[in-house]
Amino acid sequence: MARRGLISLFVIFLLAAEILADEPTYNVVNFGAKGDGNTDDTQVDGNLKRTNEIWKENLNSWLLFIRINGLNIYGSGELDGQGTNWWSCKEKNQCSMEAANSLRLLSCTNVQISGLKLINSPMMHISVGKSTNVDIRGITISSPGDSPNTDGIHIQQSQHVMVTDSVIGTGDDCVSMSDGAVDVSVHNVACGPGHGISIGSLGIAGTVATASDIYVSNCNLSQTTNGGGSGFARNISFVNINMNEVRNPIIIDQYYCPHSSCASKTTAVQVSDVKYLSVAGSSTSSVAIVLNCSQTVPCTGITMDNVNLWSANQGQQVQSNCIDAKGSVKDKVSPAVPCLSQ
Repeated sequence: MARRGLISLFVIFLLAAEILADEPTYNVVNFGAKGDGNTDDTQVDGNLKRTNEIWKENLNSWLLFIRINGLNIYGSGELDGQGTNWWSCKEKNQCSMEAANSLRLLSCTNVQISGLKLINSPMMHISVGKSTNVDIRGITISSPGDSPNTDGIHIQQSQHVMVTDSVIGTGDDCVSMSDGAVDVSVHNVACGPGHGISIGSLGIAGTVATASDIYVSNCNLSQTTNGGGSGFARNISFVNINMNEVRNPIIIDQYYCPHSSCASKTTAVQVSDVKYLSVAGSSTSSVAIVLNCSQTVPCTGITMDNVNLWSANQGQQVQSNCIDAKGSVKDKVSPAVPCLSQ
């Protein structure tokens, strides 16, 4: 009871200070909320809207849940982050504070999130960090395709996470998995616009980082920058993936640099045991498959089986680019990937 009361107190402060709603407007105090650190407070229904002002304090989350066991967040309402002003100040390099994530889980266990719609987050819509047994299903996430850093769901230093039956369109990754993401399943997700379903970046500034046991299946990617596997990891599977007008349908890049100022490196995070099974769709670029691996730490165990990629531009052909990657081709891979066939 004490722990639940603490949760309620924190959420009440957020709601009272930061959330405005479309008609009707809700004030949780009027519905019996106490905010005394002990009382379990009332249910809140409706569409919740964050203030559109730039925060004057460095608060990196709108709704934060920390060290909670057995958290269930569900409903048919909408969380509107009203991130337009944040995107504008970031584009103009005028932000003095870090933009906020709409909903953040930190050090939580046994979490269920379902039914919600999240839109226009200043930064990431849902951030999962240092958490275990997280089930996210049946949600909708939407932000403009040019909104910066608005990942749909970002997973870091977390284990046993499931993302299923959801529709995600943002200005960044639909689902991103980075350092410490282990045993993550992404199933039946419609992604686009956005950068795709990504693993990485890892090993930034020479740090040691790993991500493993990731399974992506039955997903549709439409008009995204990347398809699956844009990152650095081991034991990863992409199964039954459909793509429509994707810039980089299959890409593994050990030299990926999110900034123009990255120094040249001779080392890389090892990439191993990555499978692409039953992957099909159209590419907006002429190079549909990119395996850009390190000479000192080559990619190993790359498997492709029943992969069929074609050009989104009528009459054009697509090709592959393969450097220092080792693996095998099982059946029907187009375009051909010579380095895996050798």
